[in-house]
Amino acid sequence: PDQEAKWFLASLVSQEGLDLFEYIPQAGEDRRARSKTKGVKCPAFALLLDNKGKEALLLVRGSQEKQDHLIDIDLGSETLLEGSDQDPEWNAGVHRGMVKGARYILQSHGIRKILADLPPDFSIHLVGHSLGAGTAGLIGAILLADPAFKSRKIKIVGFGTPACVAPQLAKKLQENMTTVIHREDVVPRLSFTNMVRLRQHFNRQEEKDWCQKQLKRDQKCLWTYVGWEGKRKDIADGAQEEDPIPSEPRNIAGDLVVPGKVIYLRQRWQTGQYEAILTDHDDEDLQRITVSATSLDDHYVESYLKVLRGLTFNQSWKGGYSPKEKNGSRELQSAMDDNGNWRPCSICRRDPTELFILKSDAHRAMATHHCGQCGLIVCMECAPAGDKLPDFERELWAVRVLKDKRMVLPEMGTLEPQRLCIRCQTLLYAA
Repeated sequence: PDQEAKWFLASLVSQEGLDLFEYIPQAGEDRRARSKTKGVKCPAFALLLDNKGKEALLLVRGSQEKQDHLIDIDLGSETLLEGSDQDPEWNAGVHRGMVKGARYILQSHGIRKILADLPPDFSIHLVGHSLGAGTAGLIGAILLADPAFKSRKIKIVGFGTPACVAPQLAKKLQENMTTVIHREDVVPRLSFTNMVRLRQHFNRQEEKDWCQKQLKRDQKCLWTYVGWEGKRKDIADGAQEEDPIPSEPRNIAGDLVVPGKVIYLRQRWQTGQYEAILTDHDDEDLQRITVSATSLDDHYVESYLKVLRGLTFNQSWKGGYSPKEKNGSRELQSAMDDNGNWRPCSICRRDPTELFILKSDAHRAMATHHCGQCGLIVCMECAPAGDKLPDFERELWAVRVLKDKRMVLPEMGTLEPQRLCIRCQTLLYAA
């Protein structure tokens, strides 16, 4: 399988004029009998060379298999550089699992020597997603602190980069590293401080008890997932387990943040459009974890790709149906009118949530659909998108599937198919 992956990657990059110099799958050994993970020491990575563009491209893969999670959960105390005589400006606190992976790639696989031996006019670009982004960032930091690479141009780009460096190191990397964060992506926000803030939002005792129970359950599932089913040795029989999330901010590796400057892909709730904002780890939107259905979906590579392509289309769009539509200035209609009444469907005037079992006003607002073109409130019947609806005319449990008539609207800044009302469908098809 590894040879097939190497051949496929070489075939893929050759179409872009790149040469695959090195490809390494997960590496490392673990002799502990209780472990089923074979002790991964670094994520998979590939080194590409562009002789025409004079650059070396190091790609580091994110968490894909359960072995990668051993690196993710290794949160012990560690500094970027080994030894006490290192430059104090660079020797700040970092994520231990990721920095070990970075050192393993540079030293054990000889990547540092390969990069150092490149012609002087070659630049180095490091790219990664999730775990790969954090590891790539720390590889870049180690190279930047190395006097042998002082005159070398080094650029780092991370997508969904986790919090893996101390704040002072994050600022020092702003000139060389760019972190891209998509909307409510939970991974860059997963720090001990943000977890404490999230827990403080649970005000009722039953909510706190549920949170405590769920965290212990997740912790047990995690150890089982990585192959450590046995009881932990640090918990004696009958002893009280430590609270997984303390009442005060505490992080054994220090208060870690995302490295470099941040490009935050934020979606305007008024229009549903995306905008790219240049900020850093102190941004208010990155200081909280939002519990939503999209927190995990926003972390996938596919979601980043769609948004970035949509932003590119939005900047270069030359067509359009009207000046208002071309500029993408439509706003989403609020679920309530000025009198506090819930708005009906703008076409059939029925309640757009009549088929939902609603538990709160917030649930009702989330279940309300909008047309992606005009922004008005619509029901599923008047803006079909492959929805499944009950068919009471046949039998009690029968369902009928509506046609999926969604369309891609690049002028609105997104390449995801949008739900359209039947009125806008007619206008667009006639255009």
